[in-house]
Amino acid sequence: MTENGTWRAIDAYELIFGKLDLGSFQRRLLFQKTIYFLKLLGVQPFKDLNYTWYKRGPYCFELGGIYRKIYPDKIYLTSEEKESVLKHKKIISALISDEKSSELNSSVAYLVYDEKLSDVEVIKRIALTKPWFEQKDVELALLNIKEIFKIA
Repeated sequence: MTENGTWRAIDAYELIFGKLDLGSFQRRLLFQKTIYFLKLLGVQPFKDLNYTWYKRGPYCFELGGIYRKIYPDKIYLTSEEKESVLKHKKIISALISDEKSSELNSSVAYLVYDEKLSDVEVIKRIALTKPWFEQKDVELALLNIKEIFKIA
């Protein structure tokens, strides 16, 4: 991701949740998941970010780099990009309302959208890799993700 794209990711996050504070693991996780869901919703400039399966669900190493860098000139989202982000604010806020829902919803979305797993495969993968989630919660997350992102 370019420096401009990194600042746009920060700007998008701040439109939804306010000032970005990357001082804690939970805030960094929330930042990652926010941009992931904006990518799935088709918001530019996040469509081309590459996410991979990681400990807490989808993770973008390109975004992870911002935790260690300080840029002298911040590049903001365009007015069209801001409008697109704000259009999805309510959805994003609901999907990542807390650390647990953030991890579950983004993991389910990644397995459906990026790995193209069937419902049964998603449930099995979550049970295997994240046994602290109950099956009924995974099934509900699966229904919600498929509805929100219009995945058949």
